[in-house]
Amino acid sequence: MFELLFLLLPVAAAYGWYMGRRSAGHQHQRDVKDVSKNYSAGLNYLLSDQPDKAVDQFIALVEVDNETIETHLALGRLFRQRGEIDRSIRVHQNLLARPVLTPEQHQTALYELGNDYLQAGLIDRCLAIFGELEQSELYGDKSLGHLLSIYQSTKEWPQAILMAKKLIARGQDSVKVQLAHFYCEQADKSCDDKNNTKLEYFKQALSIDANCVRARLAIAAYYLDHGRLADCQLLVDQLLSQDIDYFREVLPIFVDCYQRRDQQPSLILKLDDALDKGAGVATLLAKIAIMRPKMSQQQVEQQITDYLVRSPSIKGFYELMKYQLKDAEQGKAKDSLKHLKLLVGEQLKLKPVYRCCGCGFEAKKIHWQCPSCLAWGKVKPIRGLDGD
Repeated sequence: MFELLFLLLPVAAAYGWYMGRRSAGHQHQRDVKDVSKNYSAGLNYLLSDQPDKAVDQFIALVEVDNETIETHLALGRLFRQRGEIDRSIRVHQNLLARPVLTPEQHQTALYELGNDYLQAGLIDRCLAIFGELEQSELYGDKSLGHLLSIYQSTKEWPQAILMAKKLIARGQDSVKVQLAHFYCEQADKSCDDKNNTKLEYFKQALSIDANCVRARLAIAAYYLDHGRLADCQLLVDQLLSQDIDYFREVLPIFVDCYQRRDQQPSLILKLDDALDKGAGVATLLAKIAIMRPKMSQQQVEQQITDYLVRSPSIKGFYELMKYQLKDAEQGKAKDSLKHLKLLVGEQLKLKPVYRCCGCGFEAKKIHWQCPSCLAWGKVKPIRGLDGD
């Protein structure tokens, strides 16, 4: 309430002075008397904790002109920041009802009213206002951004795609990452697989953002399912070079594609390349699984041990214990190793597998859009001691 008091007292005082300067005679005295009466009534409402009536009184008191428009806007923003949306809406609607506003002032008041409706959850109303402001030089980008966010939250992907395209046309290239994921969402939502609709959406995503791991991975999976192994291999090789953090997600398709093409020697070389680039222990285990018929137990344990020296991880230690238990002699040592393996396994079950690079959100499964900060393509497999 005190914020409102300090904001409105100077307004009333300034208006009283302004009236005194531009008016004269008995009419002026009556005007000033009326202003004083309205001001006193508004102040009484405010001090008696009746802010709704106080707002009405001050809106009636302060004439909207070039000298008070910013005060009205500041008052409306203050109400919105305090969560008093009804009052903020009333202030901005009062502004828009006045014919003295310039086009720029009208757009500002309209944009602020749209923000009021957005915070109040009145989606249809704010969609109408931001849609009206799409072509505005002052608020076009911001309005399109709001529209994009709304359609994204309601999962109306065709509309979100349209808003993203409009923003890109206005030079907002940073939206391309979002647009690519919107196409991926539309692909996942599509039930039409006969006409390759899903594939076309993923291809559109990749054409918008050449670094979209999600789209490239989905296309590779599609090619593998449809026997287009050469096309699949090209894409998984690109994924290996593109972002090693996501190689764990690519690994099953990668191995399957090379094996179905009967290219095991090349596959081993590629997996070694991935390990050199920092791929996790899952890649090492995939390599061991392929070479296991030709490897002794001791060689397997040595490979895992060598890897753990370079890149220690709890998961790698757990896998090493699994192999060591096979050779361990019966007795207390083996029982202790079993117990330790059980404890480590339970700890692994509790640990998250993915983490957002932006906000630190953690999860057991991959999210292409972070549920916490809503960023796209930032949730990746956890690396290091607690990860892969």
